[in-house]
Amino acid sequence: YQKLLFEGWIDPWLDDEKLLPGQKRDLEVTNAVESADAVLLFLSENSVNGEGAVQKEIKKILEVYEEKPESAMFLFPVRLDNCEIPKDLRQIQRVEDFDGSAYPKIKKALQYRFQNLPRKQN
Repeated sequence: YQKLLFEGWIDPWLDDEKLLPGQKRDLEVTNAVESADAVLLFLSENSVNGEGAVQKEIKKILEVYEEKPESAMFLFPVRLDNCEIPKDLRQIQRVEDFDGSAYPKIKKALQYRFQNLPRKQN
């Protein structure tokens, strides 16, 4: 989050940083995913094998991803450990970040995405 924020051209959203006391978590996460230009999905043994909120968030991300054009780079899976990749994510190229060295690849992918965003008509 801090590295992305430091870039200056990225406005990252992370629940621990953006949610305020009293906000409805599910609603705010849904709004953030639906309004995002890109989503980094960090995968670990804990996240892919857990139950509850994380699985709900992954499902929401995949719903939004399915609404994007087939050629759009929107979802960027980042594998943090030797976890099994969920079936619905296997067709998407991921980056391995077991040792924390994947940031240059992540940044390059995000730069490509932002350079290729559809331009809004005035």
